[in-house]
Amino acid sequence: MCRKFMFCSLLSFLFYQVTVAGAPAETTPSKKIEHETGIYYTVEKGDTLWSISERFFDTPLKWPDLWKDNPHISNPHQIEPGTRIRLYYEKGLAQIRLVEKKEPESVQEKKPQADAPYLLFSAIEHTGFIKTALIEPSGVIFRTENDIELISAGDLVYIRKDKPKLFVPGAKFTVYRTFNLRRDSRTLQYDGYHYYPTGLLEIIANEPDYAVGKIVKPYRTILRADVLLPYKKRSPKIMIVESKAGVQGQIIGSEEHELAFGNHSVAFIDKGSRDGIAPGQIYSLYLERDVRLEKKERKHMRLSSFDIGTLFVLHTQRSTATVLILTAQRMISSGTKFRTQIREKR
Repeated sequence: MCRKFMFCSLLSFLFYQVTVAGAPAETTPSKKIEHETGIYYTVEKGDTLWSISERFFDTPLKWPDLWKDNPHISNPHQIEPGTRIRLYYEKGLAQIRLVEKKEPESVQEKKPQADAPYLLFSAIEHTGFIKTALIEPSGVIFRTENDIELISAGDLVYIRKDKPKLFVPGAKFTVYRTFNLRRDSRTLQYDGYHYYPTGLLEIIANEPDYAVGKIVKPYRTILRADVLLPYKKRSPKIMIVESKAGVQGQIIGSEEHELAFGNHSVAFIDKGSRDGIAPGQIYSLYLERDVRLEKKERKHMRLSSFDIGTLFVLHTQRSTATVLILTAQRMISSGTKFRTQIREKR
């Protein structure tokens, strides 16, 4: 069986914090949200930290680091099958190769899917998406209890029902703020609508002309006029899968509408499920340079491109996808290109 190569970069610490604004275009109080992110592996029979280090890091000499970062392992030379360990790397940019073991086909067929590495992203429900057309909202917040301006956990809100049949007590909705994105020749911003999640709401009463909801969990500052869409639970555990060959695209922008962003930022790309993009795929961010050969004739020569980072697909729409910037050697912005990772020749 041919060996498959997938390249991914690990995040260098278990918990990191990202400051998120109440709204990209408004001045509102900010809040910090903890993210738990990591690449995990489930131990198989015969594994040792020595062999795992050699398999994933191309050298067995990193096994002491793995042991240090997994204190629940008492003996690095004898690890119980089924033990979950987290793969780490030292500070700086690093890559690992996820390589299938050479085993008889009968063994491979019986191998459970749970053994595959995955990324754990606990803030998955805080991440928004981009659509080319507006979605008809289920409802809109038009008033708050005591007429407060900044809505937080436990507050009651009054909702205009655009789809009345959905508003039964106990029903949950994600609260969104929408932003209209216009294509600009200078910034290369995407033409569409950004759905920016601000919180989770549960219906507690359904009146003839309105519904009453309680804020279960605010992701950011919630405001009147924020819209509701039915809540869909997303798993924070995303299995790492092979990327689609031959994909090329560009960054639309970041979740927080920053002009420049980097590691651990949530961003959007201009490719989606119709292009073969799927959650768990990893792609390379890259740059390419042009050199002017003759000033008068305006002739240019394109130099070789080079990678500057990696992105991880969190979830997809038909023509766009939401991604996490895993690594970035320089600042990323709208228009930064990405592509399928180049395979190493063996």
